[in-house]
Amino acid sequence: MSEMDKAFERIGVLVKDFERNEPRYKSPEYSEAAARKDFIDKFWMALGWDVNHDEESR
Repeated sequence: MSEMDKAFERIGVLVKDFERNEPRYKSPEYSEAAARKDFIDKFWMALGWDVNHDEESR
């Protein structure tokens, strides 16, 4: 399986999670910080980005 296929699979999991819990994620109580932690950072990590700067600090 290619890295792009793996990324696509990981992003698909994020999409399914969002779909299962859509009302919660769209509610005013769901914060921008939580969205970043739950979805945005994970999206970029799926594409191979060093979001947490783990590689940079070595």
